[in-house]
Amino acid sequence: MRIRLFVLCSVLMVLSVTSCRTVTSIETPVSLTEITREKIEKNILEGNPFDAFQDLDLLKRNGTEIPLYELQKLRQDATQTLRTLFEDSIKSKDYGRALSAYRSATSLSLANEYEGWSQSRILAEAAKTLLEEGEYIPAYLTFDKAMALGDVDEEDALIFYKSAVEKSYAPLAEHILKKNLLSEPPVAEVESGIKPEQILKGAVTILVNRGIRMDRGIGYPDSVIGSGFFVDSRGYILTNYHIIESEVNPKYEGFSRLYIRPHNSETAKIPAKVVGWDPVLDVALLKAEIETEYVYPIDPGVLYTPGDIIYAIGSPGGLRNTVTSGIVSATGRRFLQMGTTLQVDVPVNPGNSGGPLVNTKGNLVGVIFAGIEQFEGINFAIPAKWIVHIMPELFAGGAVTHSWLGLTVVETVRGLEVSYVVPGEAAGRGGIEAGDIITSLYGTEVASVEDVHEIIIDLAPDTLVGISWRRAGKEFNGILSVGKRPEFPIDLSRERDTLTNLVAPLFGMTIEQTGNYFWETSYTIKRVYPGGIADETGLSVNDPLNILEFEIDEENRIGYLQIVVKKKKAGFIERAIQLGTYLEVDNFI
Repeated sequence: MRIRLFVLCSVLMVLSVTSCRTVTSIETPVSLTEITREKIEKNILEGNPFDAFQDLDLLKRNGTEIPLYELQKLRQDATQTLRTLFEDSIKSKDYGRALSAYRSATSLSLANEYEGWSQSRILAEAAKTLLEEGEYIPAYLTFDKAMALGDVDEEDALIFYKSAVEKSYAPLAEHILKKNLLSEPPVAEVESGIKPEQILKGAVTILVNRGIRMDRGIGYPDSVIGSGFFVDSRGYILTNYHIIESEVNPKYEGFSRLYIRPHNSETAKIPAKVVGWDPVLDVALLKAEIETEYVYPIDPGVLYTPGDIIYAIGSPGGLRNTVTSGIVSATGRRFLQMGTTLQVDVPVNPGNSGGPLVNTKGNLVGVIFAGIEQFEGINFAIPAKWIVHIMPELFAGGAVTHSWLGLTVVETVRGLEVSYVVPGEAAGRGGIEAGDIITSLYGTEVASVEDVHEIIIDLAPDTLVGISWRRAGKEFNGILSVGKRPEFPIDLSRERDTLTNLVAPLFGMTIEQTGNYFWETSYTIKRVYPGGIADETGLSVNDPLNILEFEIDEENRIGYLQIVVKKKKAGFIERAIQLGTYLEVDNFI
């Protein structure tokens, strides 16, 4: 069931209301390019072995007239191109690209040819380079990820332990000790534990001045107030994307100025800039010319269960230095397009958005971002476990890039069922169809949307991943080259697909055309997915229907489908129904 959330930043403005735009035509699906020897050769020559391998895999599964010896030669050429890409990336210290190439080789069972290398070693080398450049927070998080994937050298572990002690970064030091990576007892330890007088020094108020908004000849201040917190002593601050969106969204054309207010001032306004941002996870990294006395430590291994005591720090209504306490109410809530959220009962209000949520050790548990307007004590936070994955990219600057397969899935009794495939994306080009049951991805069994997101979030676009699925009782295995996820996947589908197909990801049912009489087209419901809008409305398989109108409210990002249906559960009495859903569909992978 979808619940209307409100973001917890204070917005001082007058909302304008516009009418919904009726969609009168939708482009037909993009036809798949025929796979030819020339196309594969072209990808290899252009240094793109990823699409070449995906096409070769599809030809192997579906059969081709290309002679076997030519296919083997193409695979050899693609393999060499991938190896060259990896070696060149290592030489240039482009470890992100090197990791993508190595992970692709792993999916192709070629990793044993990359002697002396592993995912862990690549990440450790990346971490050391970041540390040399003074980017110690991204370095710490990257090295932590290296330790999680395998053993690291004791020499490297000692380097990072000493640095973590020097910077008083307890999570990394504790993880190194827990893994027994040091043969000699450490000479120093890092104290951990919540210090109320310290954590307030790391919190700030975020101020976005958007000038004056005119409404019927009267001007009103248009500003946003939120919260943020330091994650690096050099003045780097984490907050929500929706607070600072006007600073980086190219669609925003008005005035926008960003400031922060430190904990020890009622009036100071220090200019700040946006360094990196992620609209999908609703987080952003800011930089202000200010040093801080306290940095909130981000622990990649932080655990939280319902009932755990937590604290929220922020500026509700602009009232800085506000600390409230509560518990974790639930985990695994799906309100964002990617990942899951924490439900908490900590008292928060408009202005708390972007503020930290910490545990009794003082480690970051999450970032407050929203609540249910009509219910007190039901609020939500973005868990730290998702944020740590993108922190290095936030520090690198610009918009965070996510990968995807290009389909939607639904958790059913049959398993993780594909409900829709985006034309022209990796899954569609790789032969995945609606109705398939995804069983594993990148060598890991998957049974939920969260399972897939936890794998995808670490994969860069153009990485090859092995995928297994079941169709009509038969098992299939394939290779897909993951693509770049658009900010709003459904908008890409609207550009490429028909209304009939869009009903599945938006409203949770598949329909089939049964007739076309003058200006009316009739349909029959072929599949109703559990938990979707159609299921909640009581629609059933074989219910006949006609579509009256499909509307999109672009401002509020809501889609409406007006239908006339004869529900068999209601004795086939004809009824007019309007279905509504948010366009930020949360089951795209």
